[in-house]
Formats: sequence, structure tokens, C-alpha cells
Amino acid sequence: MTEVAPEAVPEETLPTYAYAYVGLPGQAPRTVLDYSPLTIAVQLLEGEVWVGSDVLGEFVISADGAALVPLAPALDVLRQTRLNQLHRETATRFNLAPTDGAYVEALTGHSISLRAQINAASTAAQLEALDLSVGWPVAGGGA
Repeated sequence: MTEVAPEAVPEETLPTYAYAYVGLPGQAPRTVLDYSPLTIAVQLLEGEVWVGSDVLGEFVISADGAALVPLAPALDVLRQTRLNQLHRETATRFNLAPTDGAYVEALTGHSISLRAQINAASTAAQLEALDLSVGWPVAGGGA
């Protein structure tokens, strides 16, 4: 660990943020809650930078070390989230009205169709564009 003198991080360069993120550019940083000059000086290892933010989250420090880039959830995580939303929507529809065979069949068919669309999506934008609230059959006929 390379020590950095506290004066290497002048206090006037430390605007007020809720959090400081410390790490190497291009990598996920550590979160530092107290970013006084002394604390930052002790936390910085060779080649590391700090970036302040009012947002607590998962980030990567930009390549130039000047900003935080939010980590995007993996497509599989987004897909599972949409499948969970579909499951809740389907269950809600089943519980909203008295069910008969044709209604149950129509609900199941629509749910299967939406599941196929979710599984076929290859980007986060495609997953977000799917409207899970439309096209459901209405009990007693209609859509």
C-alpha cells in the first residue's frame, strides 16, 4: 500500500457528497462514508481515484476516473424480474373473476405467449418494452 499524505487531497477539492467511491478507473469501487482528506488519503492505494456521489449504488469508475457508471443488471436478472411480474399478473387475473374453462384456457394462452416473448427478448430495451398489462382476456368473453 502506498501512503498518500493528507495534503495530497486538499479539503477544498472535497465537495459535499453523501458517499465517496474509491478505486481504480474501470473497476468497481469501495464505498467510503467518511471522506475527510485524511480518510481519503488513507483509503487511496496507488493508481486509485475517488469519486463523490449522493447516490448509494453499484458502480464502475469511468476509464478516466472522473465519474461513476451504474452497473446494468445482467439480462438474465432482468428476464427473471419480468417473468416474476408475469407470474403475479397471471395470478391476479385468475383471482379477479369466476373462472370457467374457456377463461382459464384464454388466460393460460396469453400467459404462455407473454412468457415466450420474455424469453425471446435479447436486450434490456426489448424486455422493458413488453407491456404485461394488455391483451388479457375478460371473464365472460372479450379481451
